[in-house]
Amino acid sequence: MSTASKPRHTYFGSMLELQDKVVSAVAKALSENPDSIEEILGKNYSNGTDEQVKRIYSTLVNSDDAQKVQTEQKSALEEVLDIDEEADATFIARRGEDAELVFSEQLNNPLEQRKDFDKEKYPLASGLAVKLTDYLNWKTKKLKRAYASLREKQKEYLAEFDLTKLQKYEQKDLARDLNVSTSTISRMLKNRYIEVKNSLGKKKLFLANDFIVMTWQVKKYAFFPSWNKMLNEEMKGKKAYTDAEFAAASGKSLSRRVIAKYRDILGIPKSSKRKEEYQMGRTEPYRVKLRSPV
Repeated sequence: MSTASKPRHTYFGSMLELQDKVVSAVAKALSENPDSIEEILGKNYSNGTDEQVKRIYSTLVNSDDAQKVQTEQKSALEEVLDIDEEADATFIARRGEDAELVFSEQLNNPLEQRKDFDKEKYPLASGLAVKLTDYLNWKTKKLKRAYASLREKQKEYLAEFDLTKLQKYEQKDLARDLNVSTSTISRMLKNRYIEVKNSLGKKKLFLANDFIVMTWQVKKYAFFPSWNKMLNEEMKGKKAYTDAEFAAASGKSLSRRVIAKYRDILGIPKSSKRKEEYQMGRTEPYRVKLRSPV
C-alpha cells in the first residue's frame, strides 16, 4: 500500500494549476487593498480557493469590465496557465563534486502572512490570505526538496550533459521521496524550469521534468555507445545494419519501432540510403549524440 500522503489541504492540488505570477498578484492585492478584495469575494463567493484567486485576478487585469474578461475568447484567465521560463533553481556542476544548488529569489522568499490583518473586518479576505500563505509555503518547501532530489539523483549527468549518465528516477520515485502523490508531482513540476551550468562551462535551461527519467529512457541511452560502434563498423564495411539488427543488438530492450523513431529524430537515414552513401565514398560515420545539445 502506498504511503504517499495527499496535500495537507485539499485545495493545494487545484492551486498547483495556477501560474506563480497570478497567485503573487492576488496575494499583493490582498495586502494592499483588502477592502476591494473583500467586496469582490462578497459579491462572487466561491468555495474553491483556486476559483477565488482566478476571479480576483481577472478583476485586477481588467477592473473596468471583469465580466468581459471572463467571456472573451482570449481572456485574462488564459494567462493563468501561460508558461514562464524563469528558472526556479540553478545547478552549478563541478567534476567530481556535488552540484551546487541555488534557488531563485521567489523560492527563497515565500509569502509571509500579514500580521495585522483585521479578521473581523475582512473575514473573507483574511481567510483567503491564510490559505495562500499556507499553500505558497507548502509548495516552496516541496519544490526545494524536489530540486535537491533531482540534483542528487542526476549528478553524473549534470557534469557534462552525458545522456548515458542519466539515472532512472520516475515520478513515483520522487513522489515517494516527497511523500506526495504522483499526480501532485505532475502538477507541481509542470512548466517549471531549472538552469544548469555544467563542469565544461556550458549553460542550458531544462524543464524540471527533463530530470524525471523512465526505465525505457535509461535503456535507450545505455545503448547509444554500442549503436555508434555499429554505425562505425558499417561505414568501414560499406554495409548498413537494419533497424531490426540494431534492436537485436540492444538485447531487445529497444524495439525496432523505437530505433526507427529515434533514428529519424537524429537525422540518420534508413539502411538502404546509408549503404548507398557508403558505396559512393562516404568516409564519416553517422553518430548518435551522447550529450544533450546546449
